[in-house]
Amino acid sequence: MATDIAVDFGRRDLVVSPSRDWDIVTGQASCDQRIRIRLLMTQGEWQLDPTGGRLGSRLKDMFRLPIERALVEVPLVVREALADMADIQVVDVQCVTNEDNSRAIDITILYMMNEAGAEDIEADVLSTTVTVSG
Repeated sequence: MATDIAVDFGRRDLVVSPSRDWDIVTGQASCDQRIRIRLLMTQGEWQLDPTGGRLGSRLKDMFRLPIERALVEVPLVVREALADMADIQVVDVQCVTNEDNSRAIDITILYMMNEAGAEDIEADVLSTTVTVSG
């Protein structure tokens, strides 16, 4: 099971635990956080990217398109950004215009976690929602 340092996306900062140490996330929370980071990071932005520029997404480019066309193309861009995550399997990607901001898109990713040794067990479909704006 993956363990990561917790990130507060609202403040764009790491989370400090009550004991004044870095807070951590595990399991589904870790997976949700990694999905969110991949989608919010612009592809090719990180110079130390070990994947040769594939880490991140092209979601910012979608806001150059008319919103109707962006809503059609966003699921493809999300699947592309999450393709290298070997520990999840994307089941579906749904997107709608944000109710509060017509230039923002709410993206819901339905996925299953690929856990070692769990091939025979029927996995639960999990979901996470990310809001992106241009």
